[in-house]
Amino acid sequence: MKASVTELPFNNFLGIRPARETAHLLQLPSGSQYLNHLGTVHAAAQLALAELQAASFCSDILDPLMIFFRSCDVWRRNSASLRKAA
Repeated sequence: MKASVTELPFNNFLGIRPARETAHLLQLPSGSQYLNHLGTVHAAAQLALAELQAASFCSDILDPLMIFFRSCDVWRRNSASLRKAA
C-alpha cells in the first residue's frame, strides 16, 4: 500500500502534490498542460484533484479505524456537469 495518495501512478503523472498552504490538502502545479481551449484549468484536471482530495481526507480519517476493521467498503457516486457547455 502506498504511503500517500500522491504516490499512485496516475496522480504522480498529473503532478499532484501536497499543498504548501495548510488550508488545502493537495495542489496541481501551474502549467499550460492543465489548460483547456479557453485558457482555464480543464474540468478533468479539477475533477482528478477533487477526487484525490476526498480520498486523502477519507484516508486520514479511516486509517486509525482500520485497527478495528479488516475491510471497509466505500460507496460513492461521482458525477460532473458543465455549467456552460462550450
